[in-house]
Amino acid sequence: MNNYEGMIVIKSDLDKDLKKKTMDFISNAITKEDGNIKDVSEWGKNKLAYKIKKQKDGLYILMHFSVTGDKLNKIQKAYTLNEEILKALIIENEDKVNV
Repeated sequence: MNNYEGMIVIKSDLDKDLKKKTMDFISNAITKEDGNIKDVSEWGKNKLAYKIKKQKDGLYILMHFSVTGDKLNKIQKAYTLNEEILKALIIENEDKVNV
């Protein structure tokens, strides 16, 4: 399994229930592919550099997780298809130590 770091930006104007549902979707996309989530931290609402899907602000979420490299594309595809997720950037964590 490889270690990854993901920065996910979701719509900032979601109500409490839809926000929780979206957060669960983000986590479930990883666990469904037999990945392990190490930590999730919510960075809060910030202004976007440019509009994405007519949104000026986004709620930033940082995740550290591990999954096999061949399943990473499925996770990224799931994030792309979710309308509540504005952007998702996943990079391989170069630290060999578990986060």
